[in-house]
Amino acid sequence: MPSIVPAVNSARLVVKVRRGPMVESQHAVALIVSDLTGKCPVALGDPEALVMPRSAVKPIQALVLAESGAIGTYGLDARHLSFACASHNGEEPHLELARDWLGRLGLEDDDLECGAHAPLNPFTGGPRYKVEPAGRISNNCSGKHLGFLSACLQRSWPLKGYIKARHELQQAILGVMEQVCATDLSGAPMGVDGCGIPTLGLPLGHMALGMARFGLPQDLPSARADACQALMQAVWDQPFFIAGSDRCCTAVNAQMRGRALVKVGAEGVYCAALPELGLGLALKAQDGSKRAAETALLWALEHLGLLTLQDRSALAAFHAPLVFNSLGEEVGQIIAEPKNAAAGHQHHH
Repeated sequence: MPSIVPAVNSARLVVKVRRGPMVESQHAVALIVSDLTGKCPVALGDPEALVMPRSAVKPIQALVLAESGAIGTYGLDARHLSFACASHNGEEPHLELARDWLGRLGLEDDDLECGAHAPLNPFTGGPRYKVEPAGRISNNCSGKHLGFLSACLQRSWPLKGYIKARHELQQAILGVMEQVCATDLSGAPMGVDGCGIPTLGLPLGHMALGMARFGLPQDLPSARADACQALMQAVWDQPFFIAGSDRCCTAVNAQMRGRALVKVGAEGVYCAALPELGLGLALKAQDGSKRAAETALLWALEHLGLLTLQDRSALAAFHAPLVFNSLGEEVGQIIAEPKNAAAGHQHHH
């Protein structure tokens, strides 16, 4: 089993929001990049720090669907698989796909145990359409839950209570997380995610290691490795369904198809698989800021040499984004830079 090699440096990443000549705000970000053996070529922060990955590990959780046989049984395609990994806007194509999927399973909106909320961003992109009363399919996690229900039907597990920690489905997900992230989670702190399922505190370095292994699954059993490849390919083929219009996940996965699979989690988390490099990345903006997490993610992709000039221009809204005022004038910029946490103490040995 690979284990994480502790970092020797004490640097961290700071995302600064500049307005004119001043740094107006700043966010501390912990960012770990791991290879397949657990060595960390980039460690800005403590790899052993426990972080709740939230939705950033949805692609790993979706392995339970991809390995179950449900894809063939219910005739699911790349859209469904990408949607199973999604934190989606709830735009009309997302809701249409969710209705399609429920129909394939012969289930109702109420069978989803994720709760209902209004679509995150129903009006982005395209004409305004009628927003239906918030159903459970408009929950940003409904794709993941449809994947969960599909796996339960395929495995003959009970549909009721599938979000509970002791349910066969959640136990299966726990086993997948332990294997892919190469860590024992039996004593991990457990909370409840926004959509009702368990979420565990994982060491940031093991989240990065898990994404490296997901992206290049040569050490995983062949069925699991095939499932990793199928999910990655689905997200690259159908990036709209992992998030939606004007979203970082959709933009990066579309632009960097084959080179980077990225996924956001609540409270300033991002994970990424970088299969060409055999690396995985996990980051956490300490204050939970989305703008800090997105800027840090793009800084890391740039730092690792993955961004072409074309990528930079296509992803300009997320890569060192400019700050505009209401007149449309450029008034500042958001940038990430490493900072040596020990810099103030180096003369006191």
